[in-house]
Amino acid sequence: MYTKYYSTLISDVWRCSKASSLKCPGKLKTSKENPTEIPIIDKAHTHPPDTHEVEVNKCLARMKHKAATTSTNPIEIYCEELGSLDNETQMMV
Repeated sequence: MYTKYYSTLISDVWRCSKASSLKCPGKLKTSKENPTEIPIIDKAHTHPPDTHEVEVNKCLARMKHKAATTSTNPIEIYCEELGSLDNETQMMV
């Protein structure tokens, strides 16, 4: 996963979310002029992906989207989304 590192007029530069903790140099650029363009990988990750962390972040994004776009009670959204995760991933939420 990546977090935004800095922006220029024509692109955003992203670095690995584990840059500090794992000293990973992973970095990529995305185009502002053509957002559907495939990102350019500047430096590769030096560690395997954390699939549980990815699933937790997807789950949180779905929760936020549902909370913003529906009138469903937040606890219902939380329980529904949490139930969609496997047990090991649920422990990370």
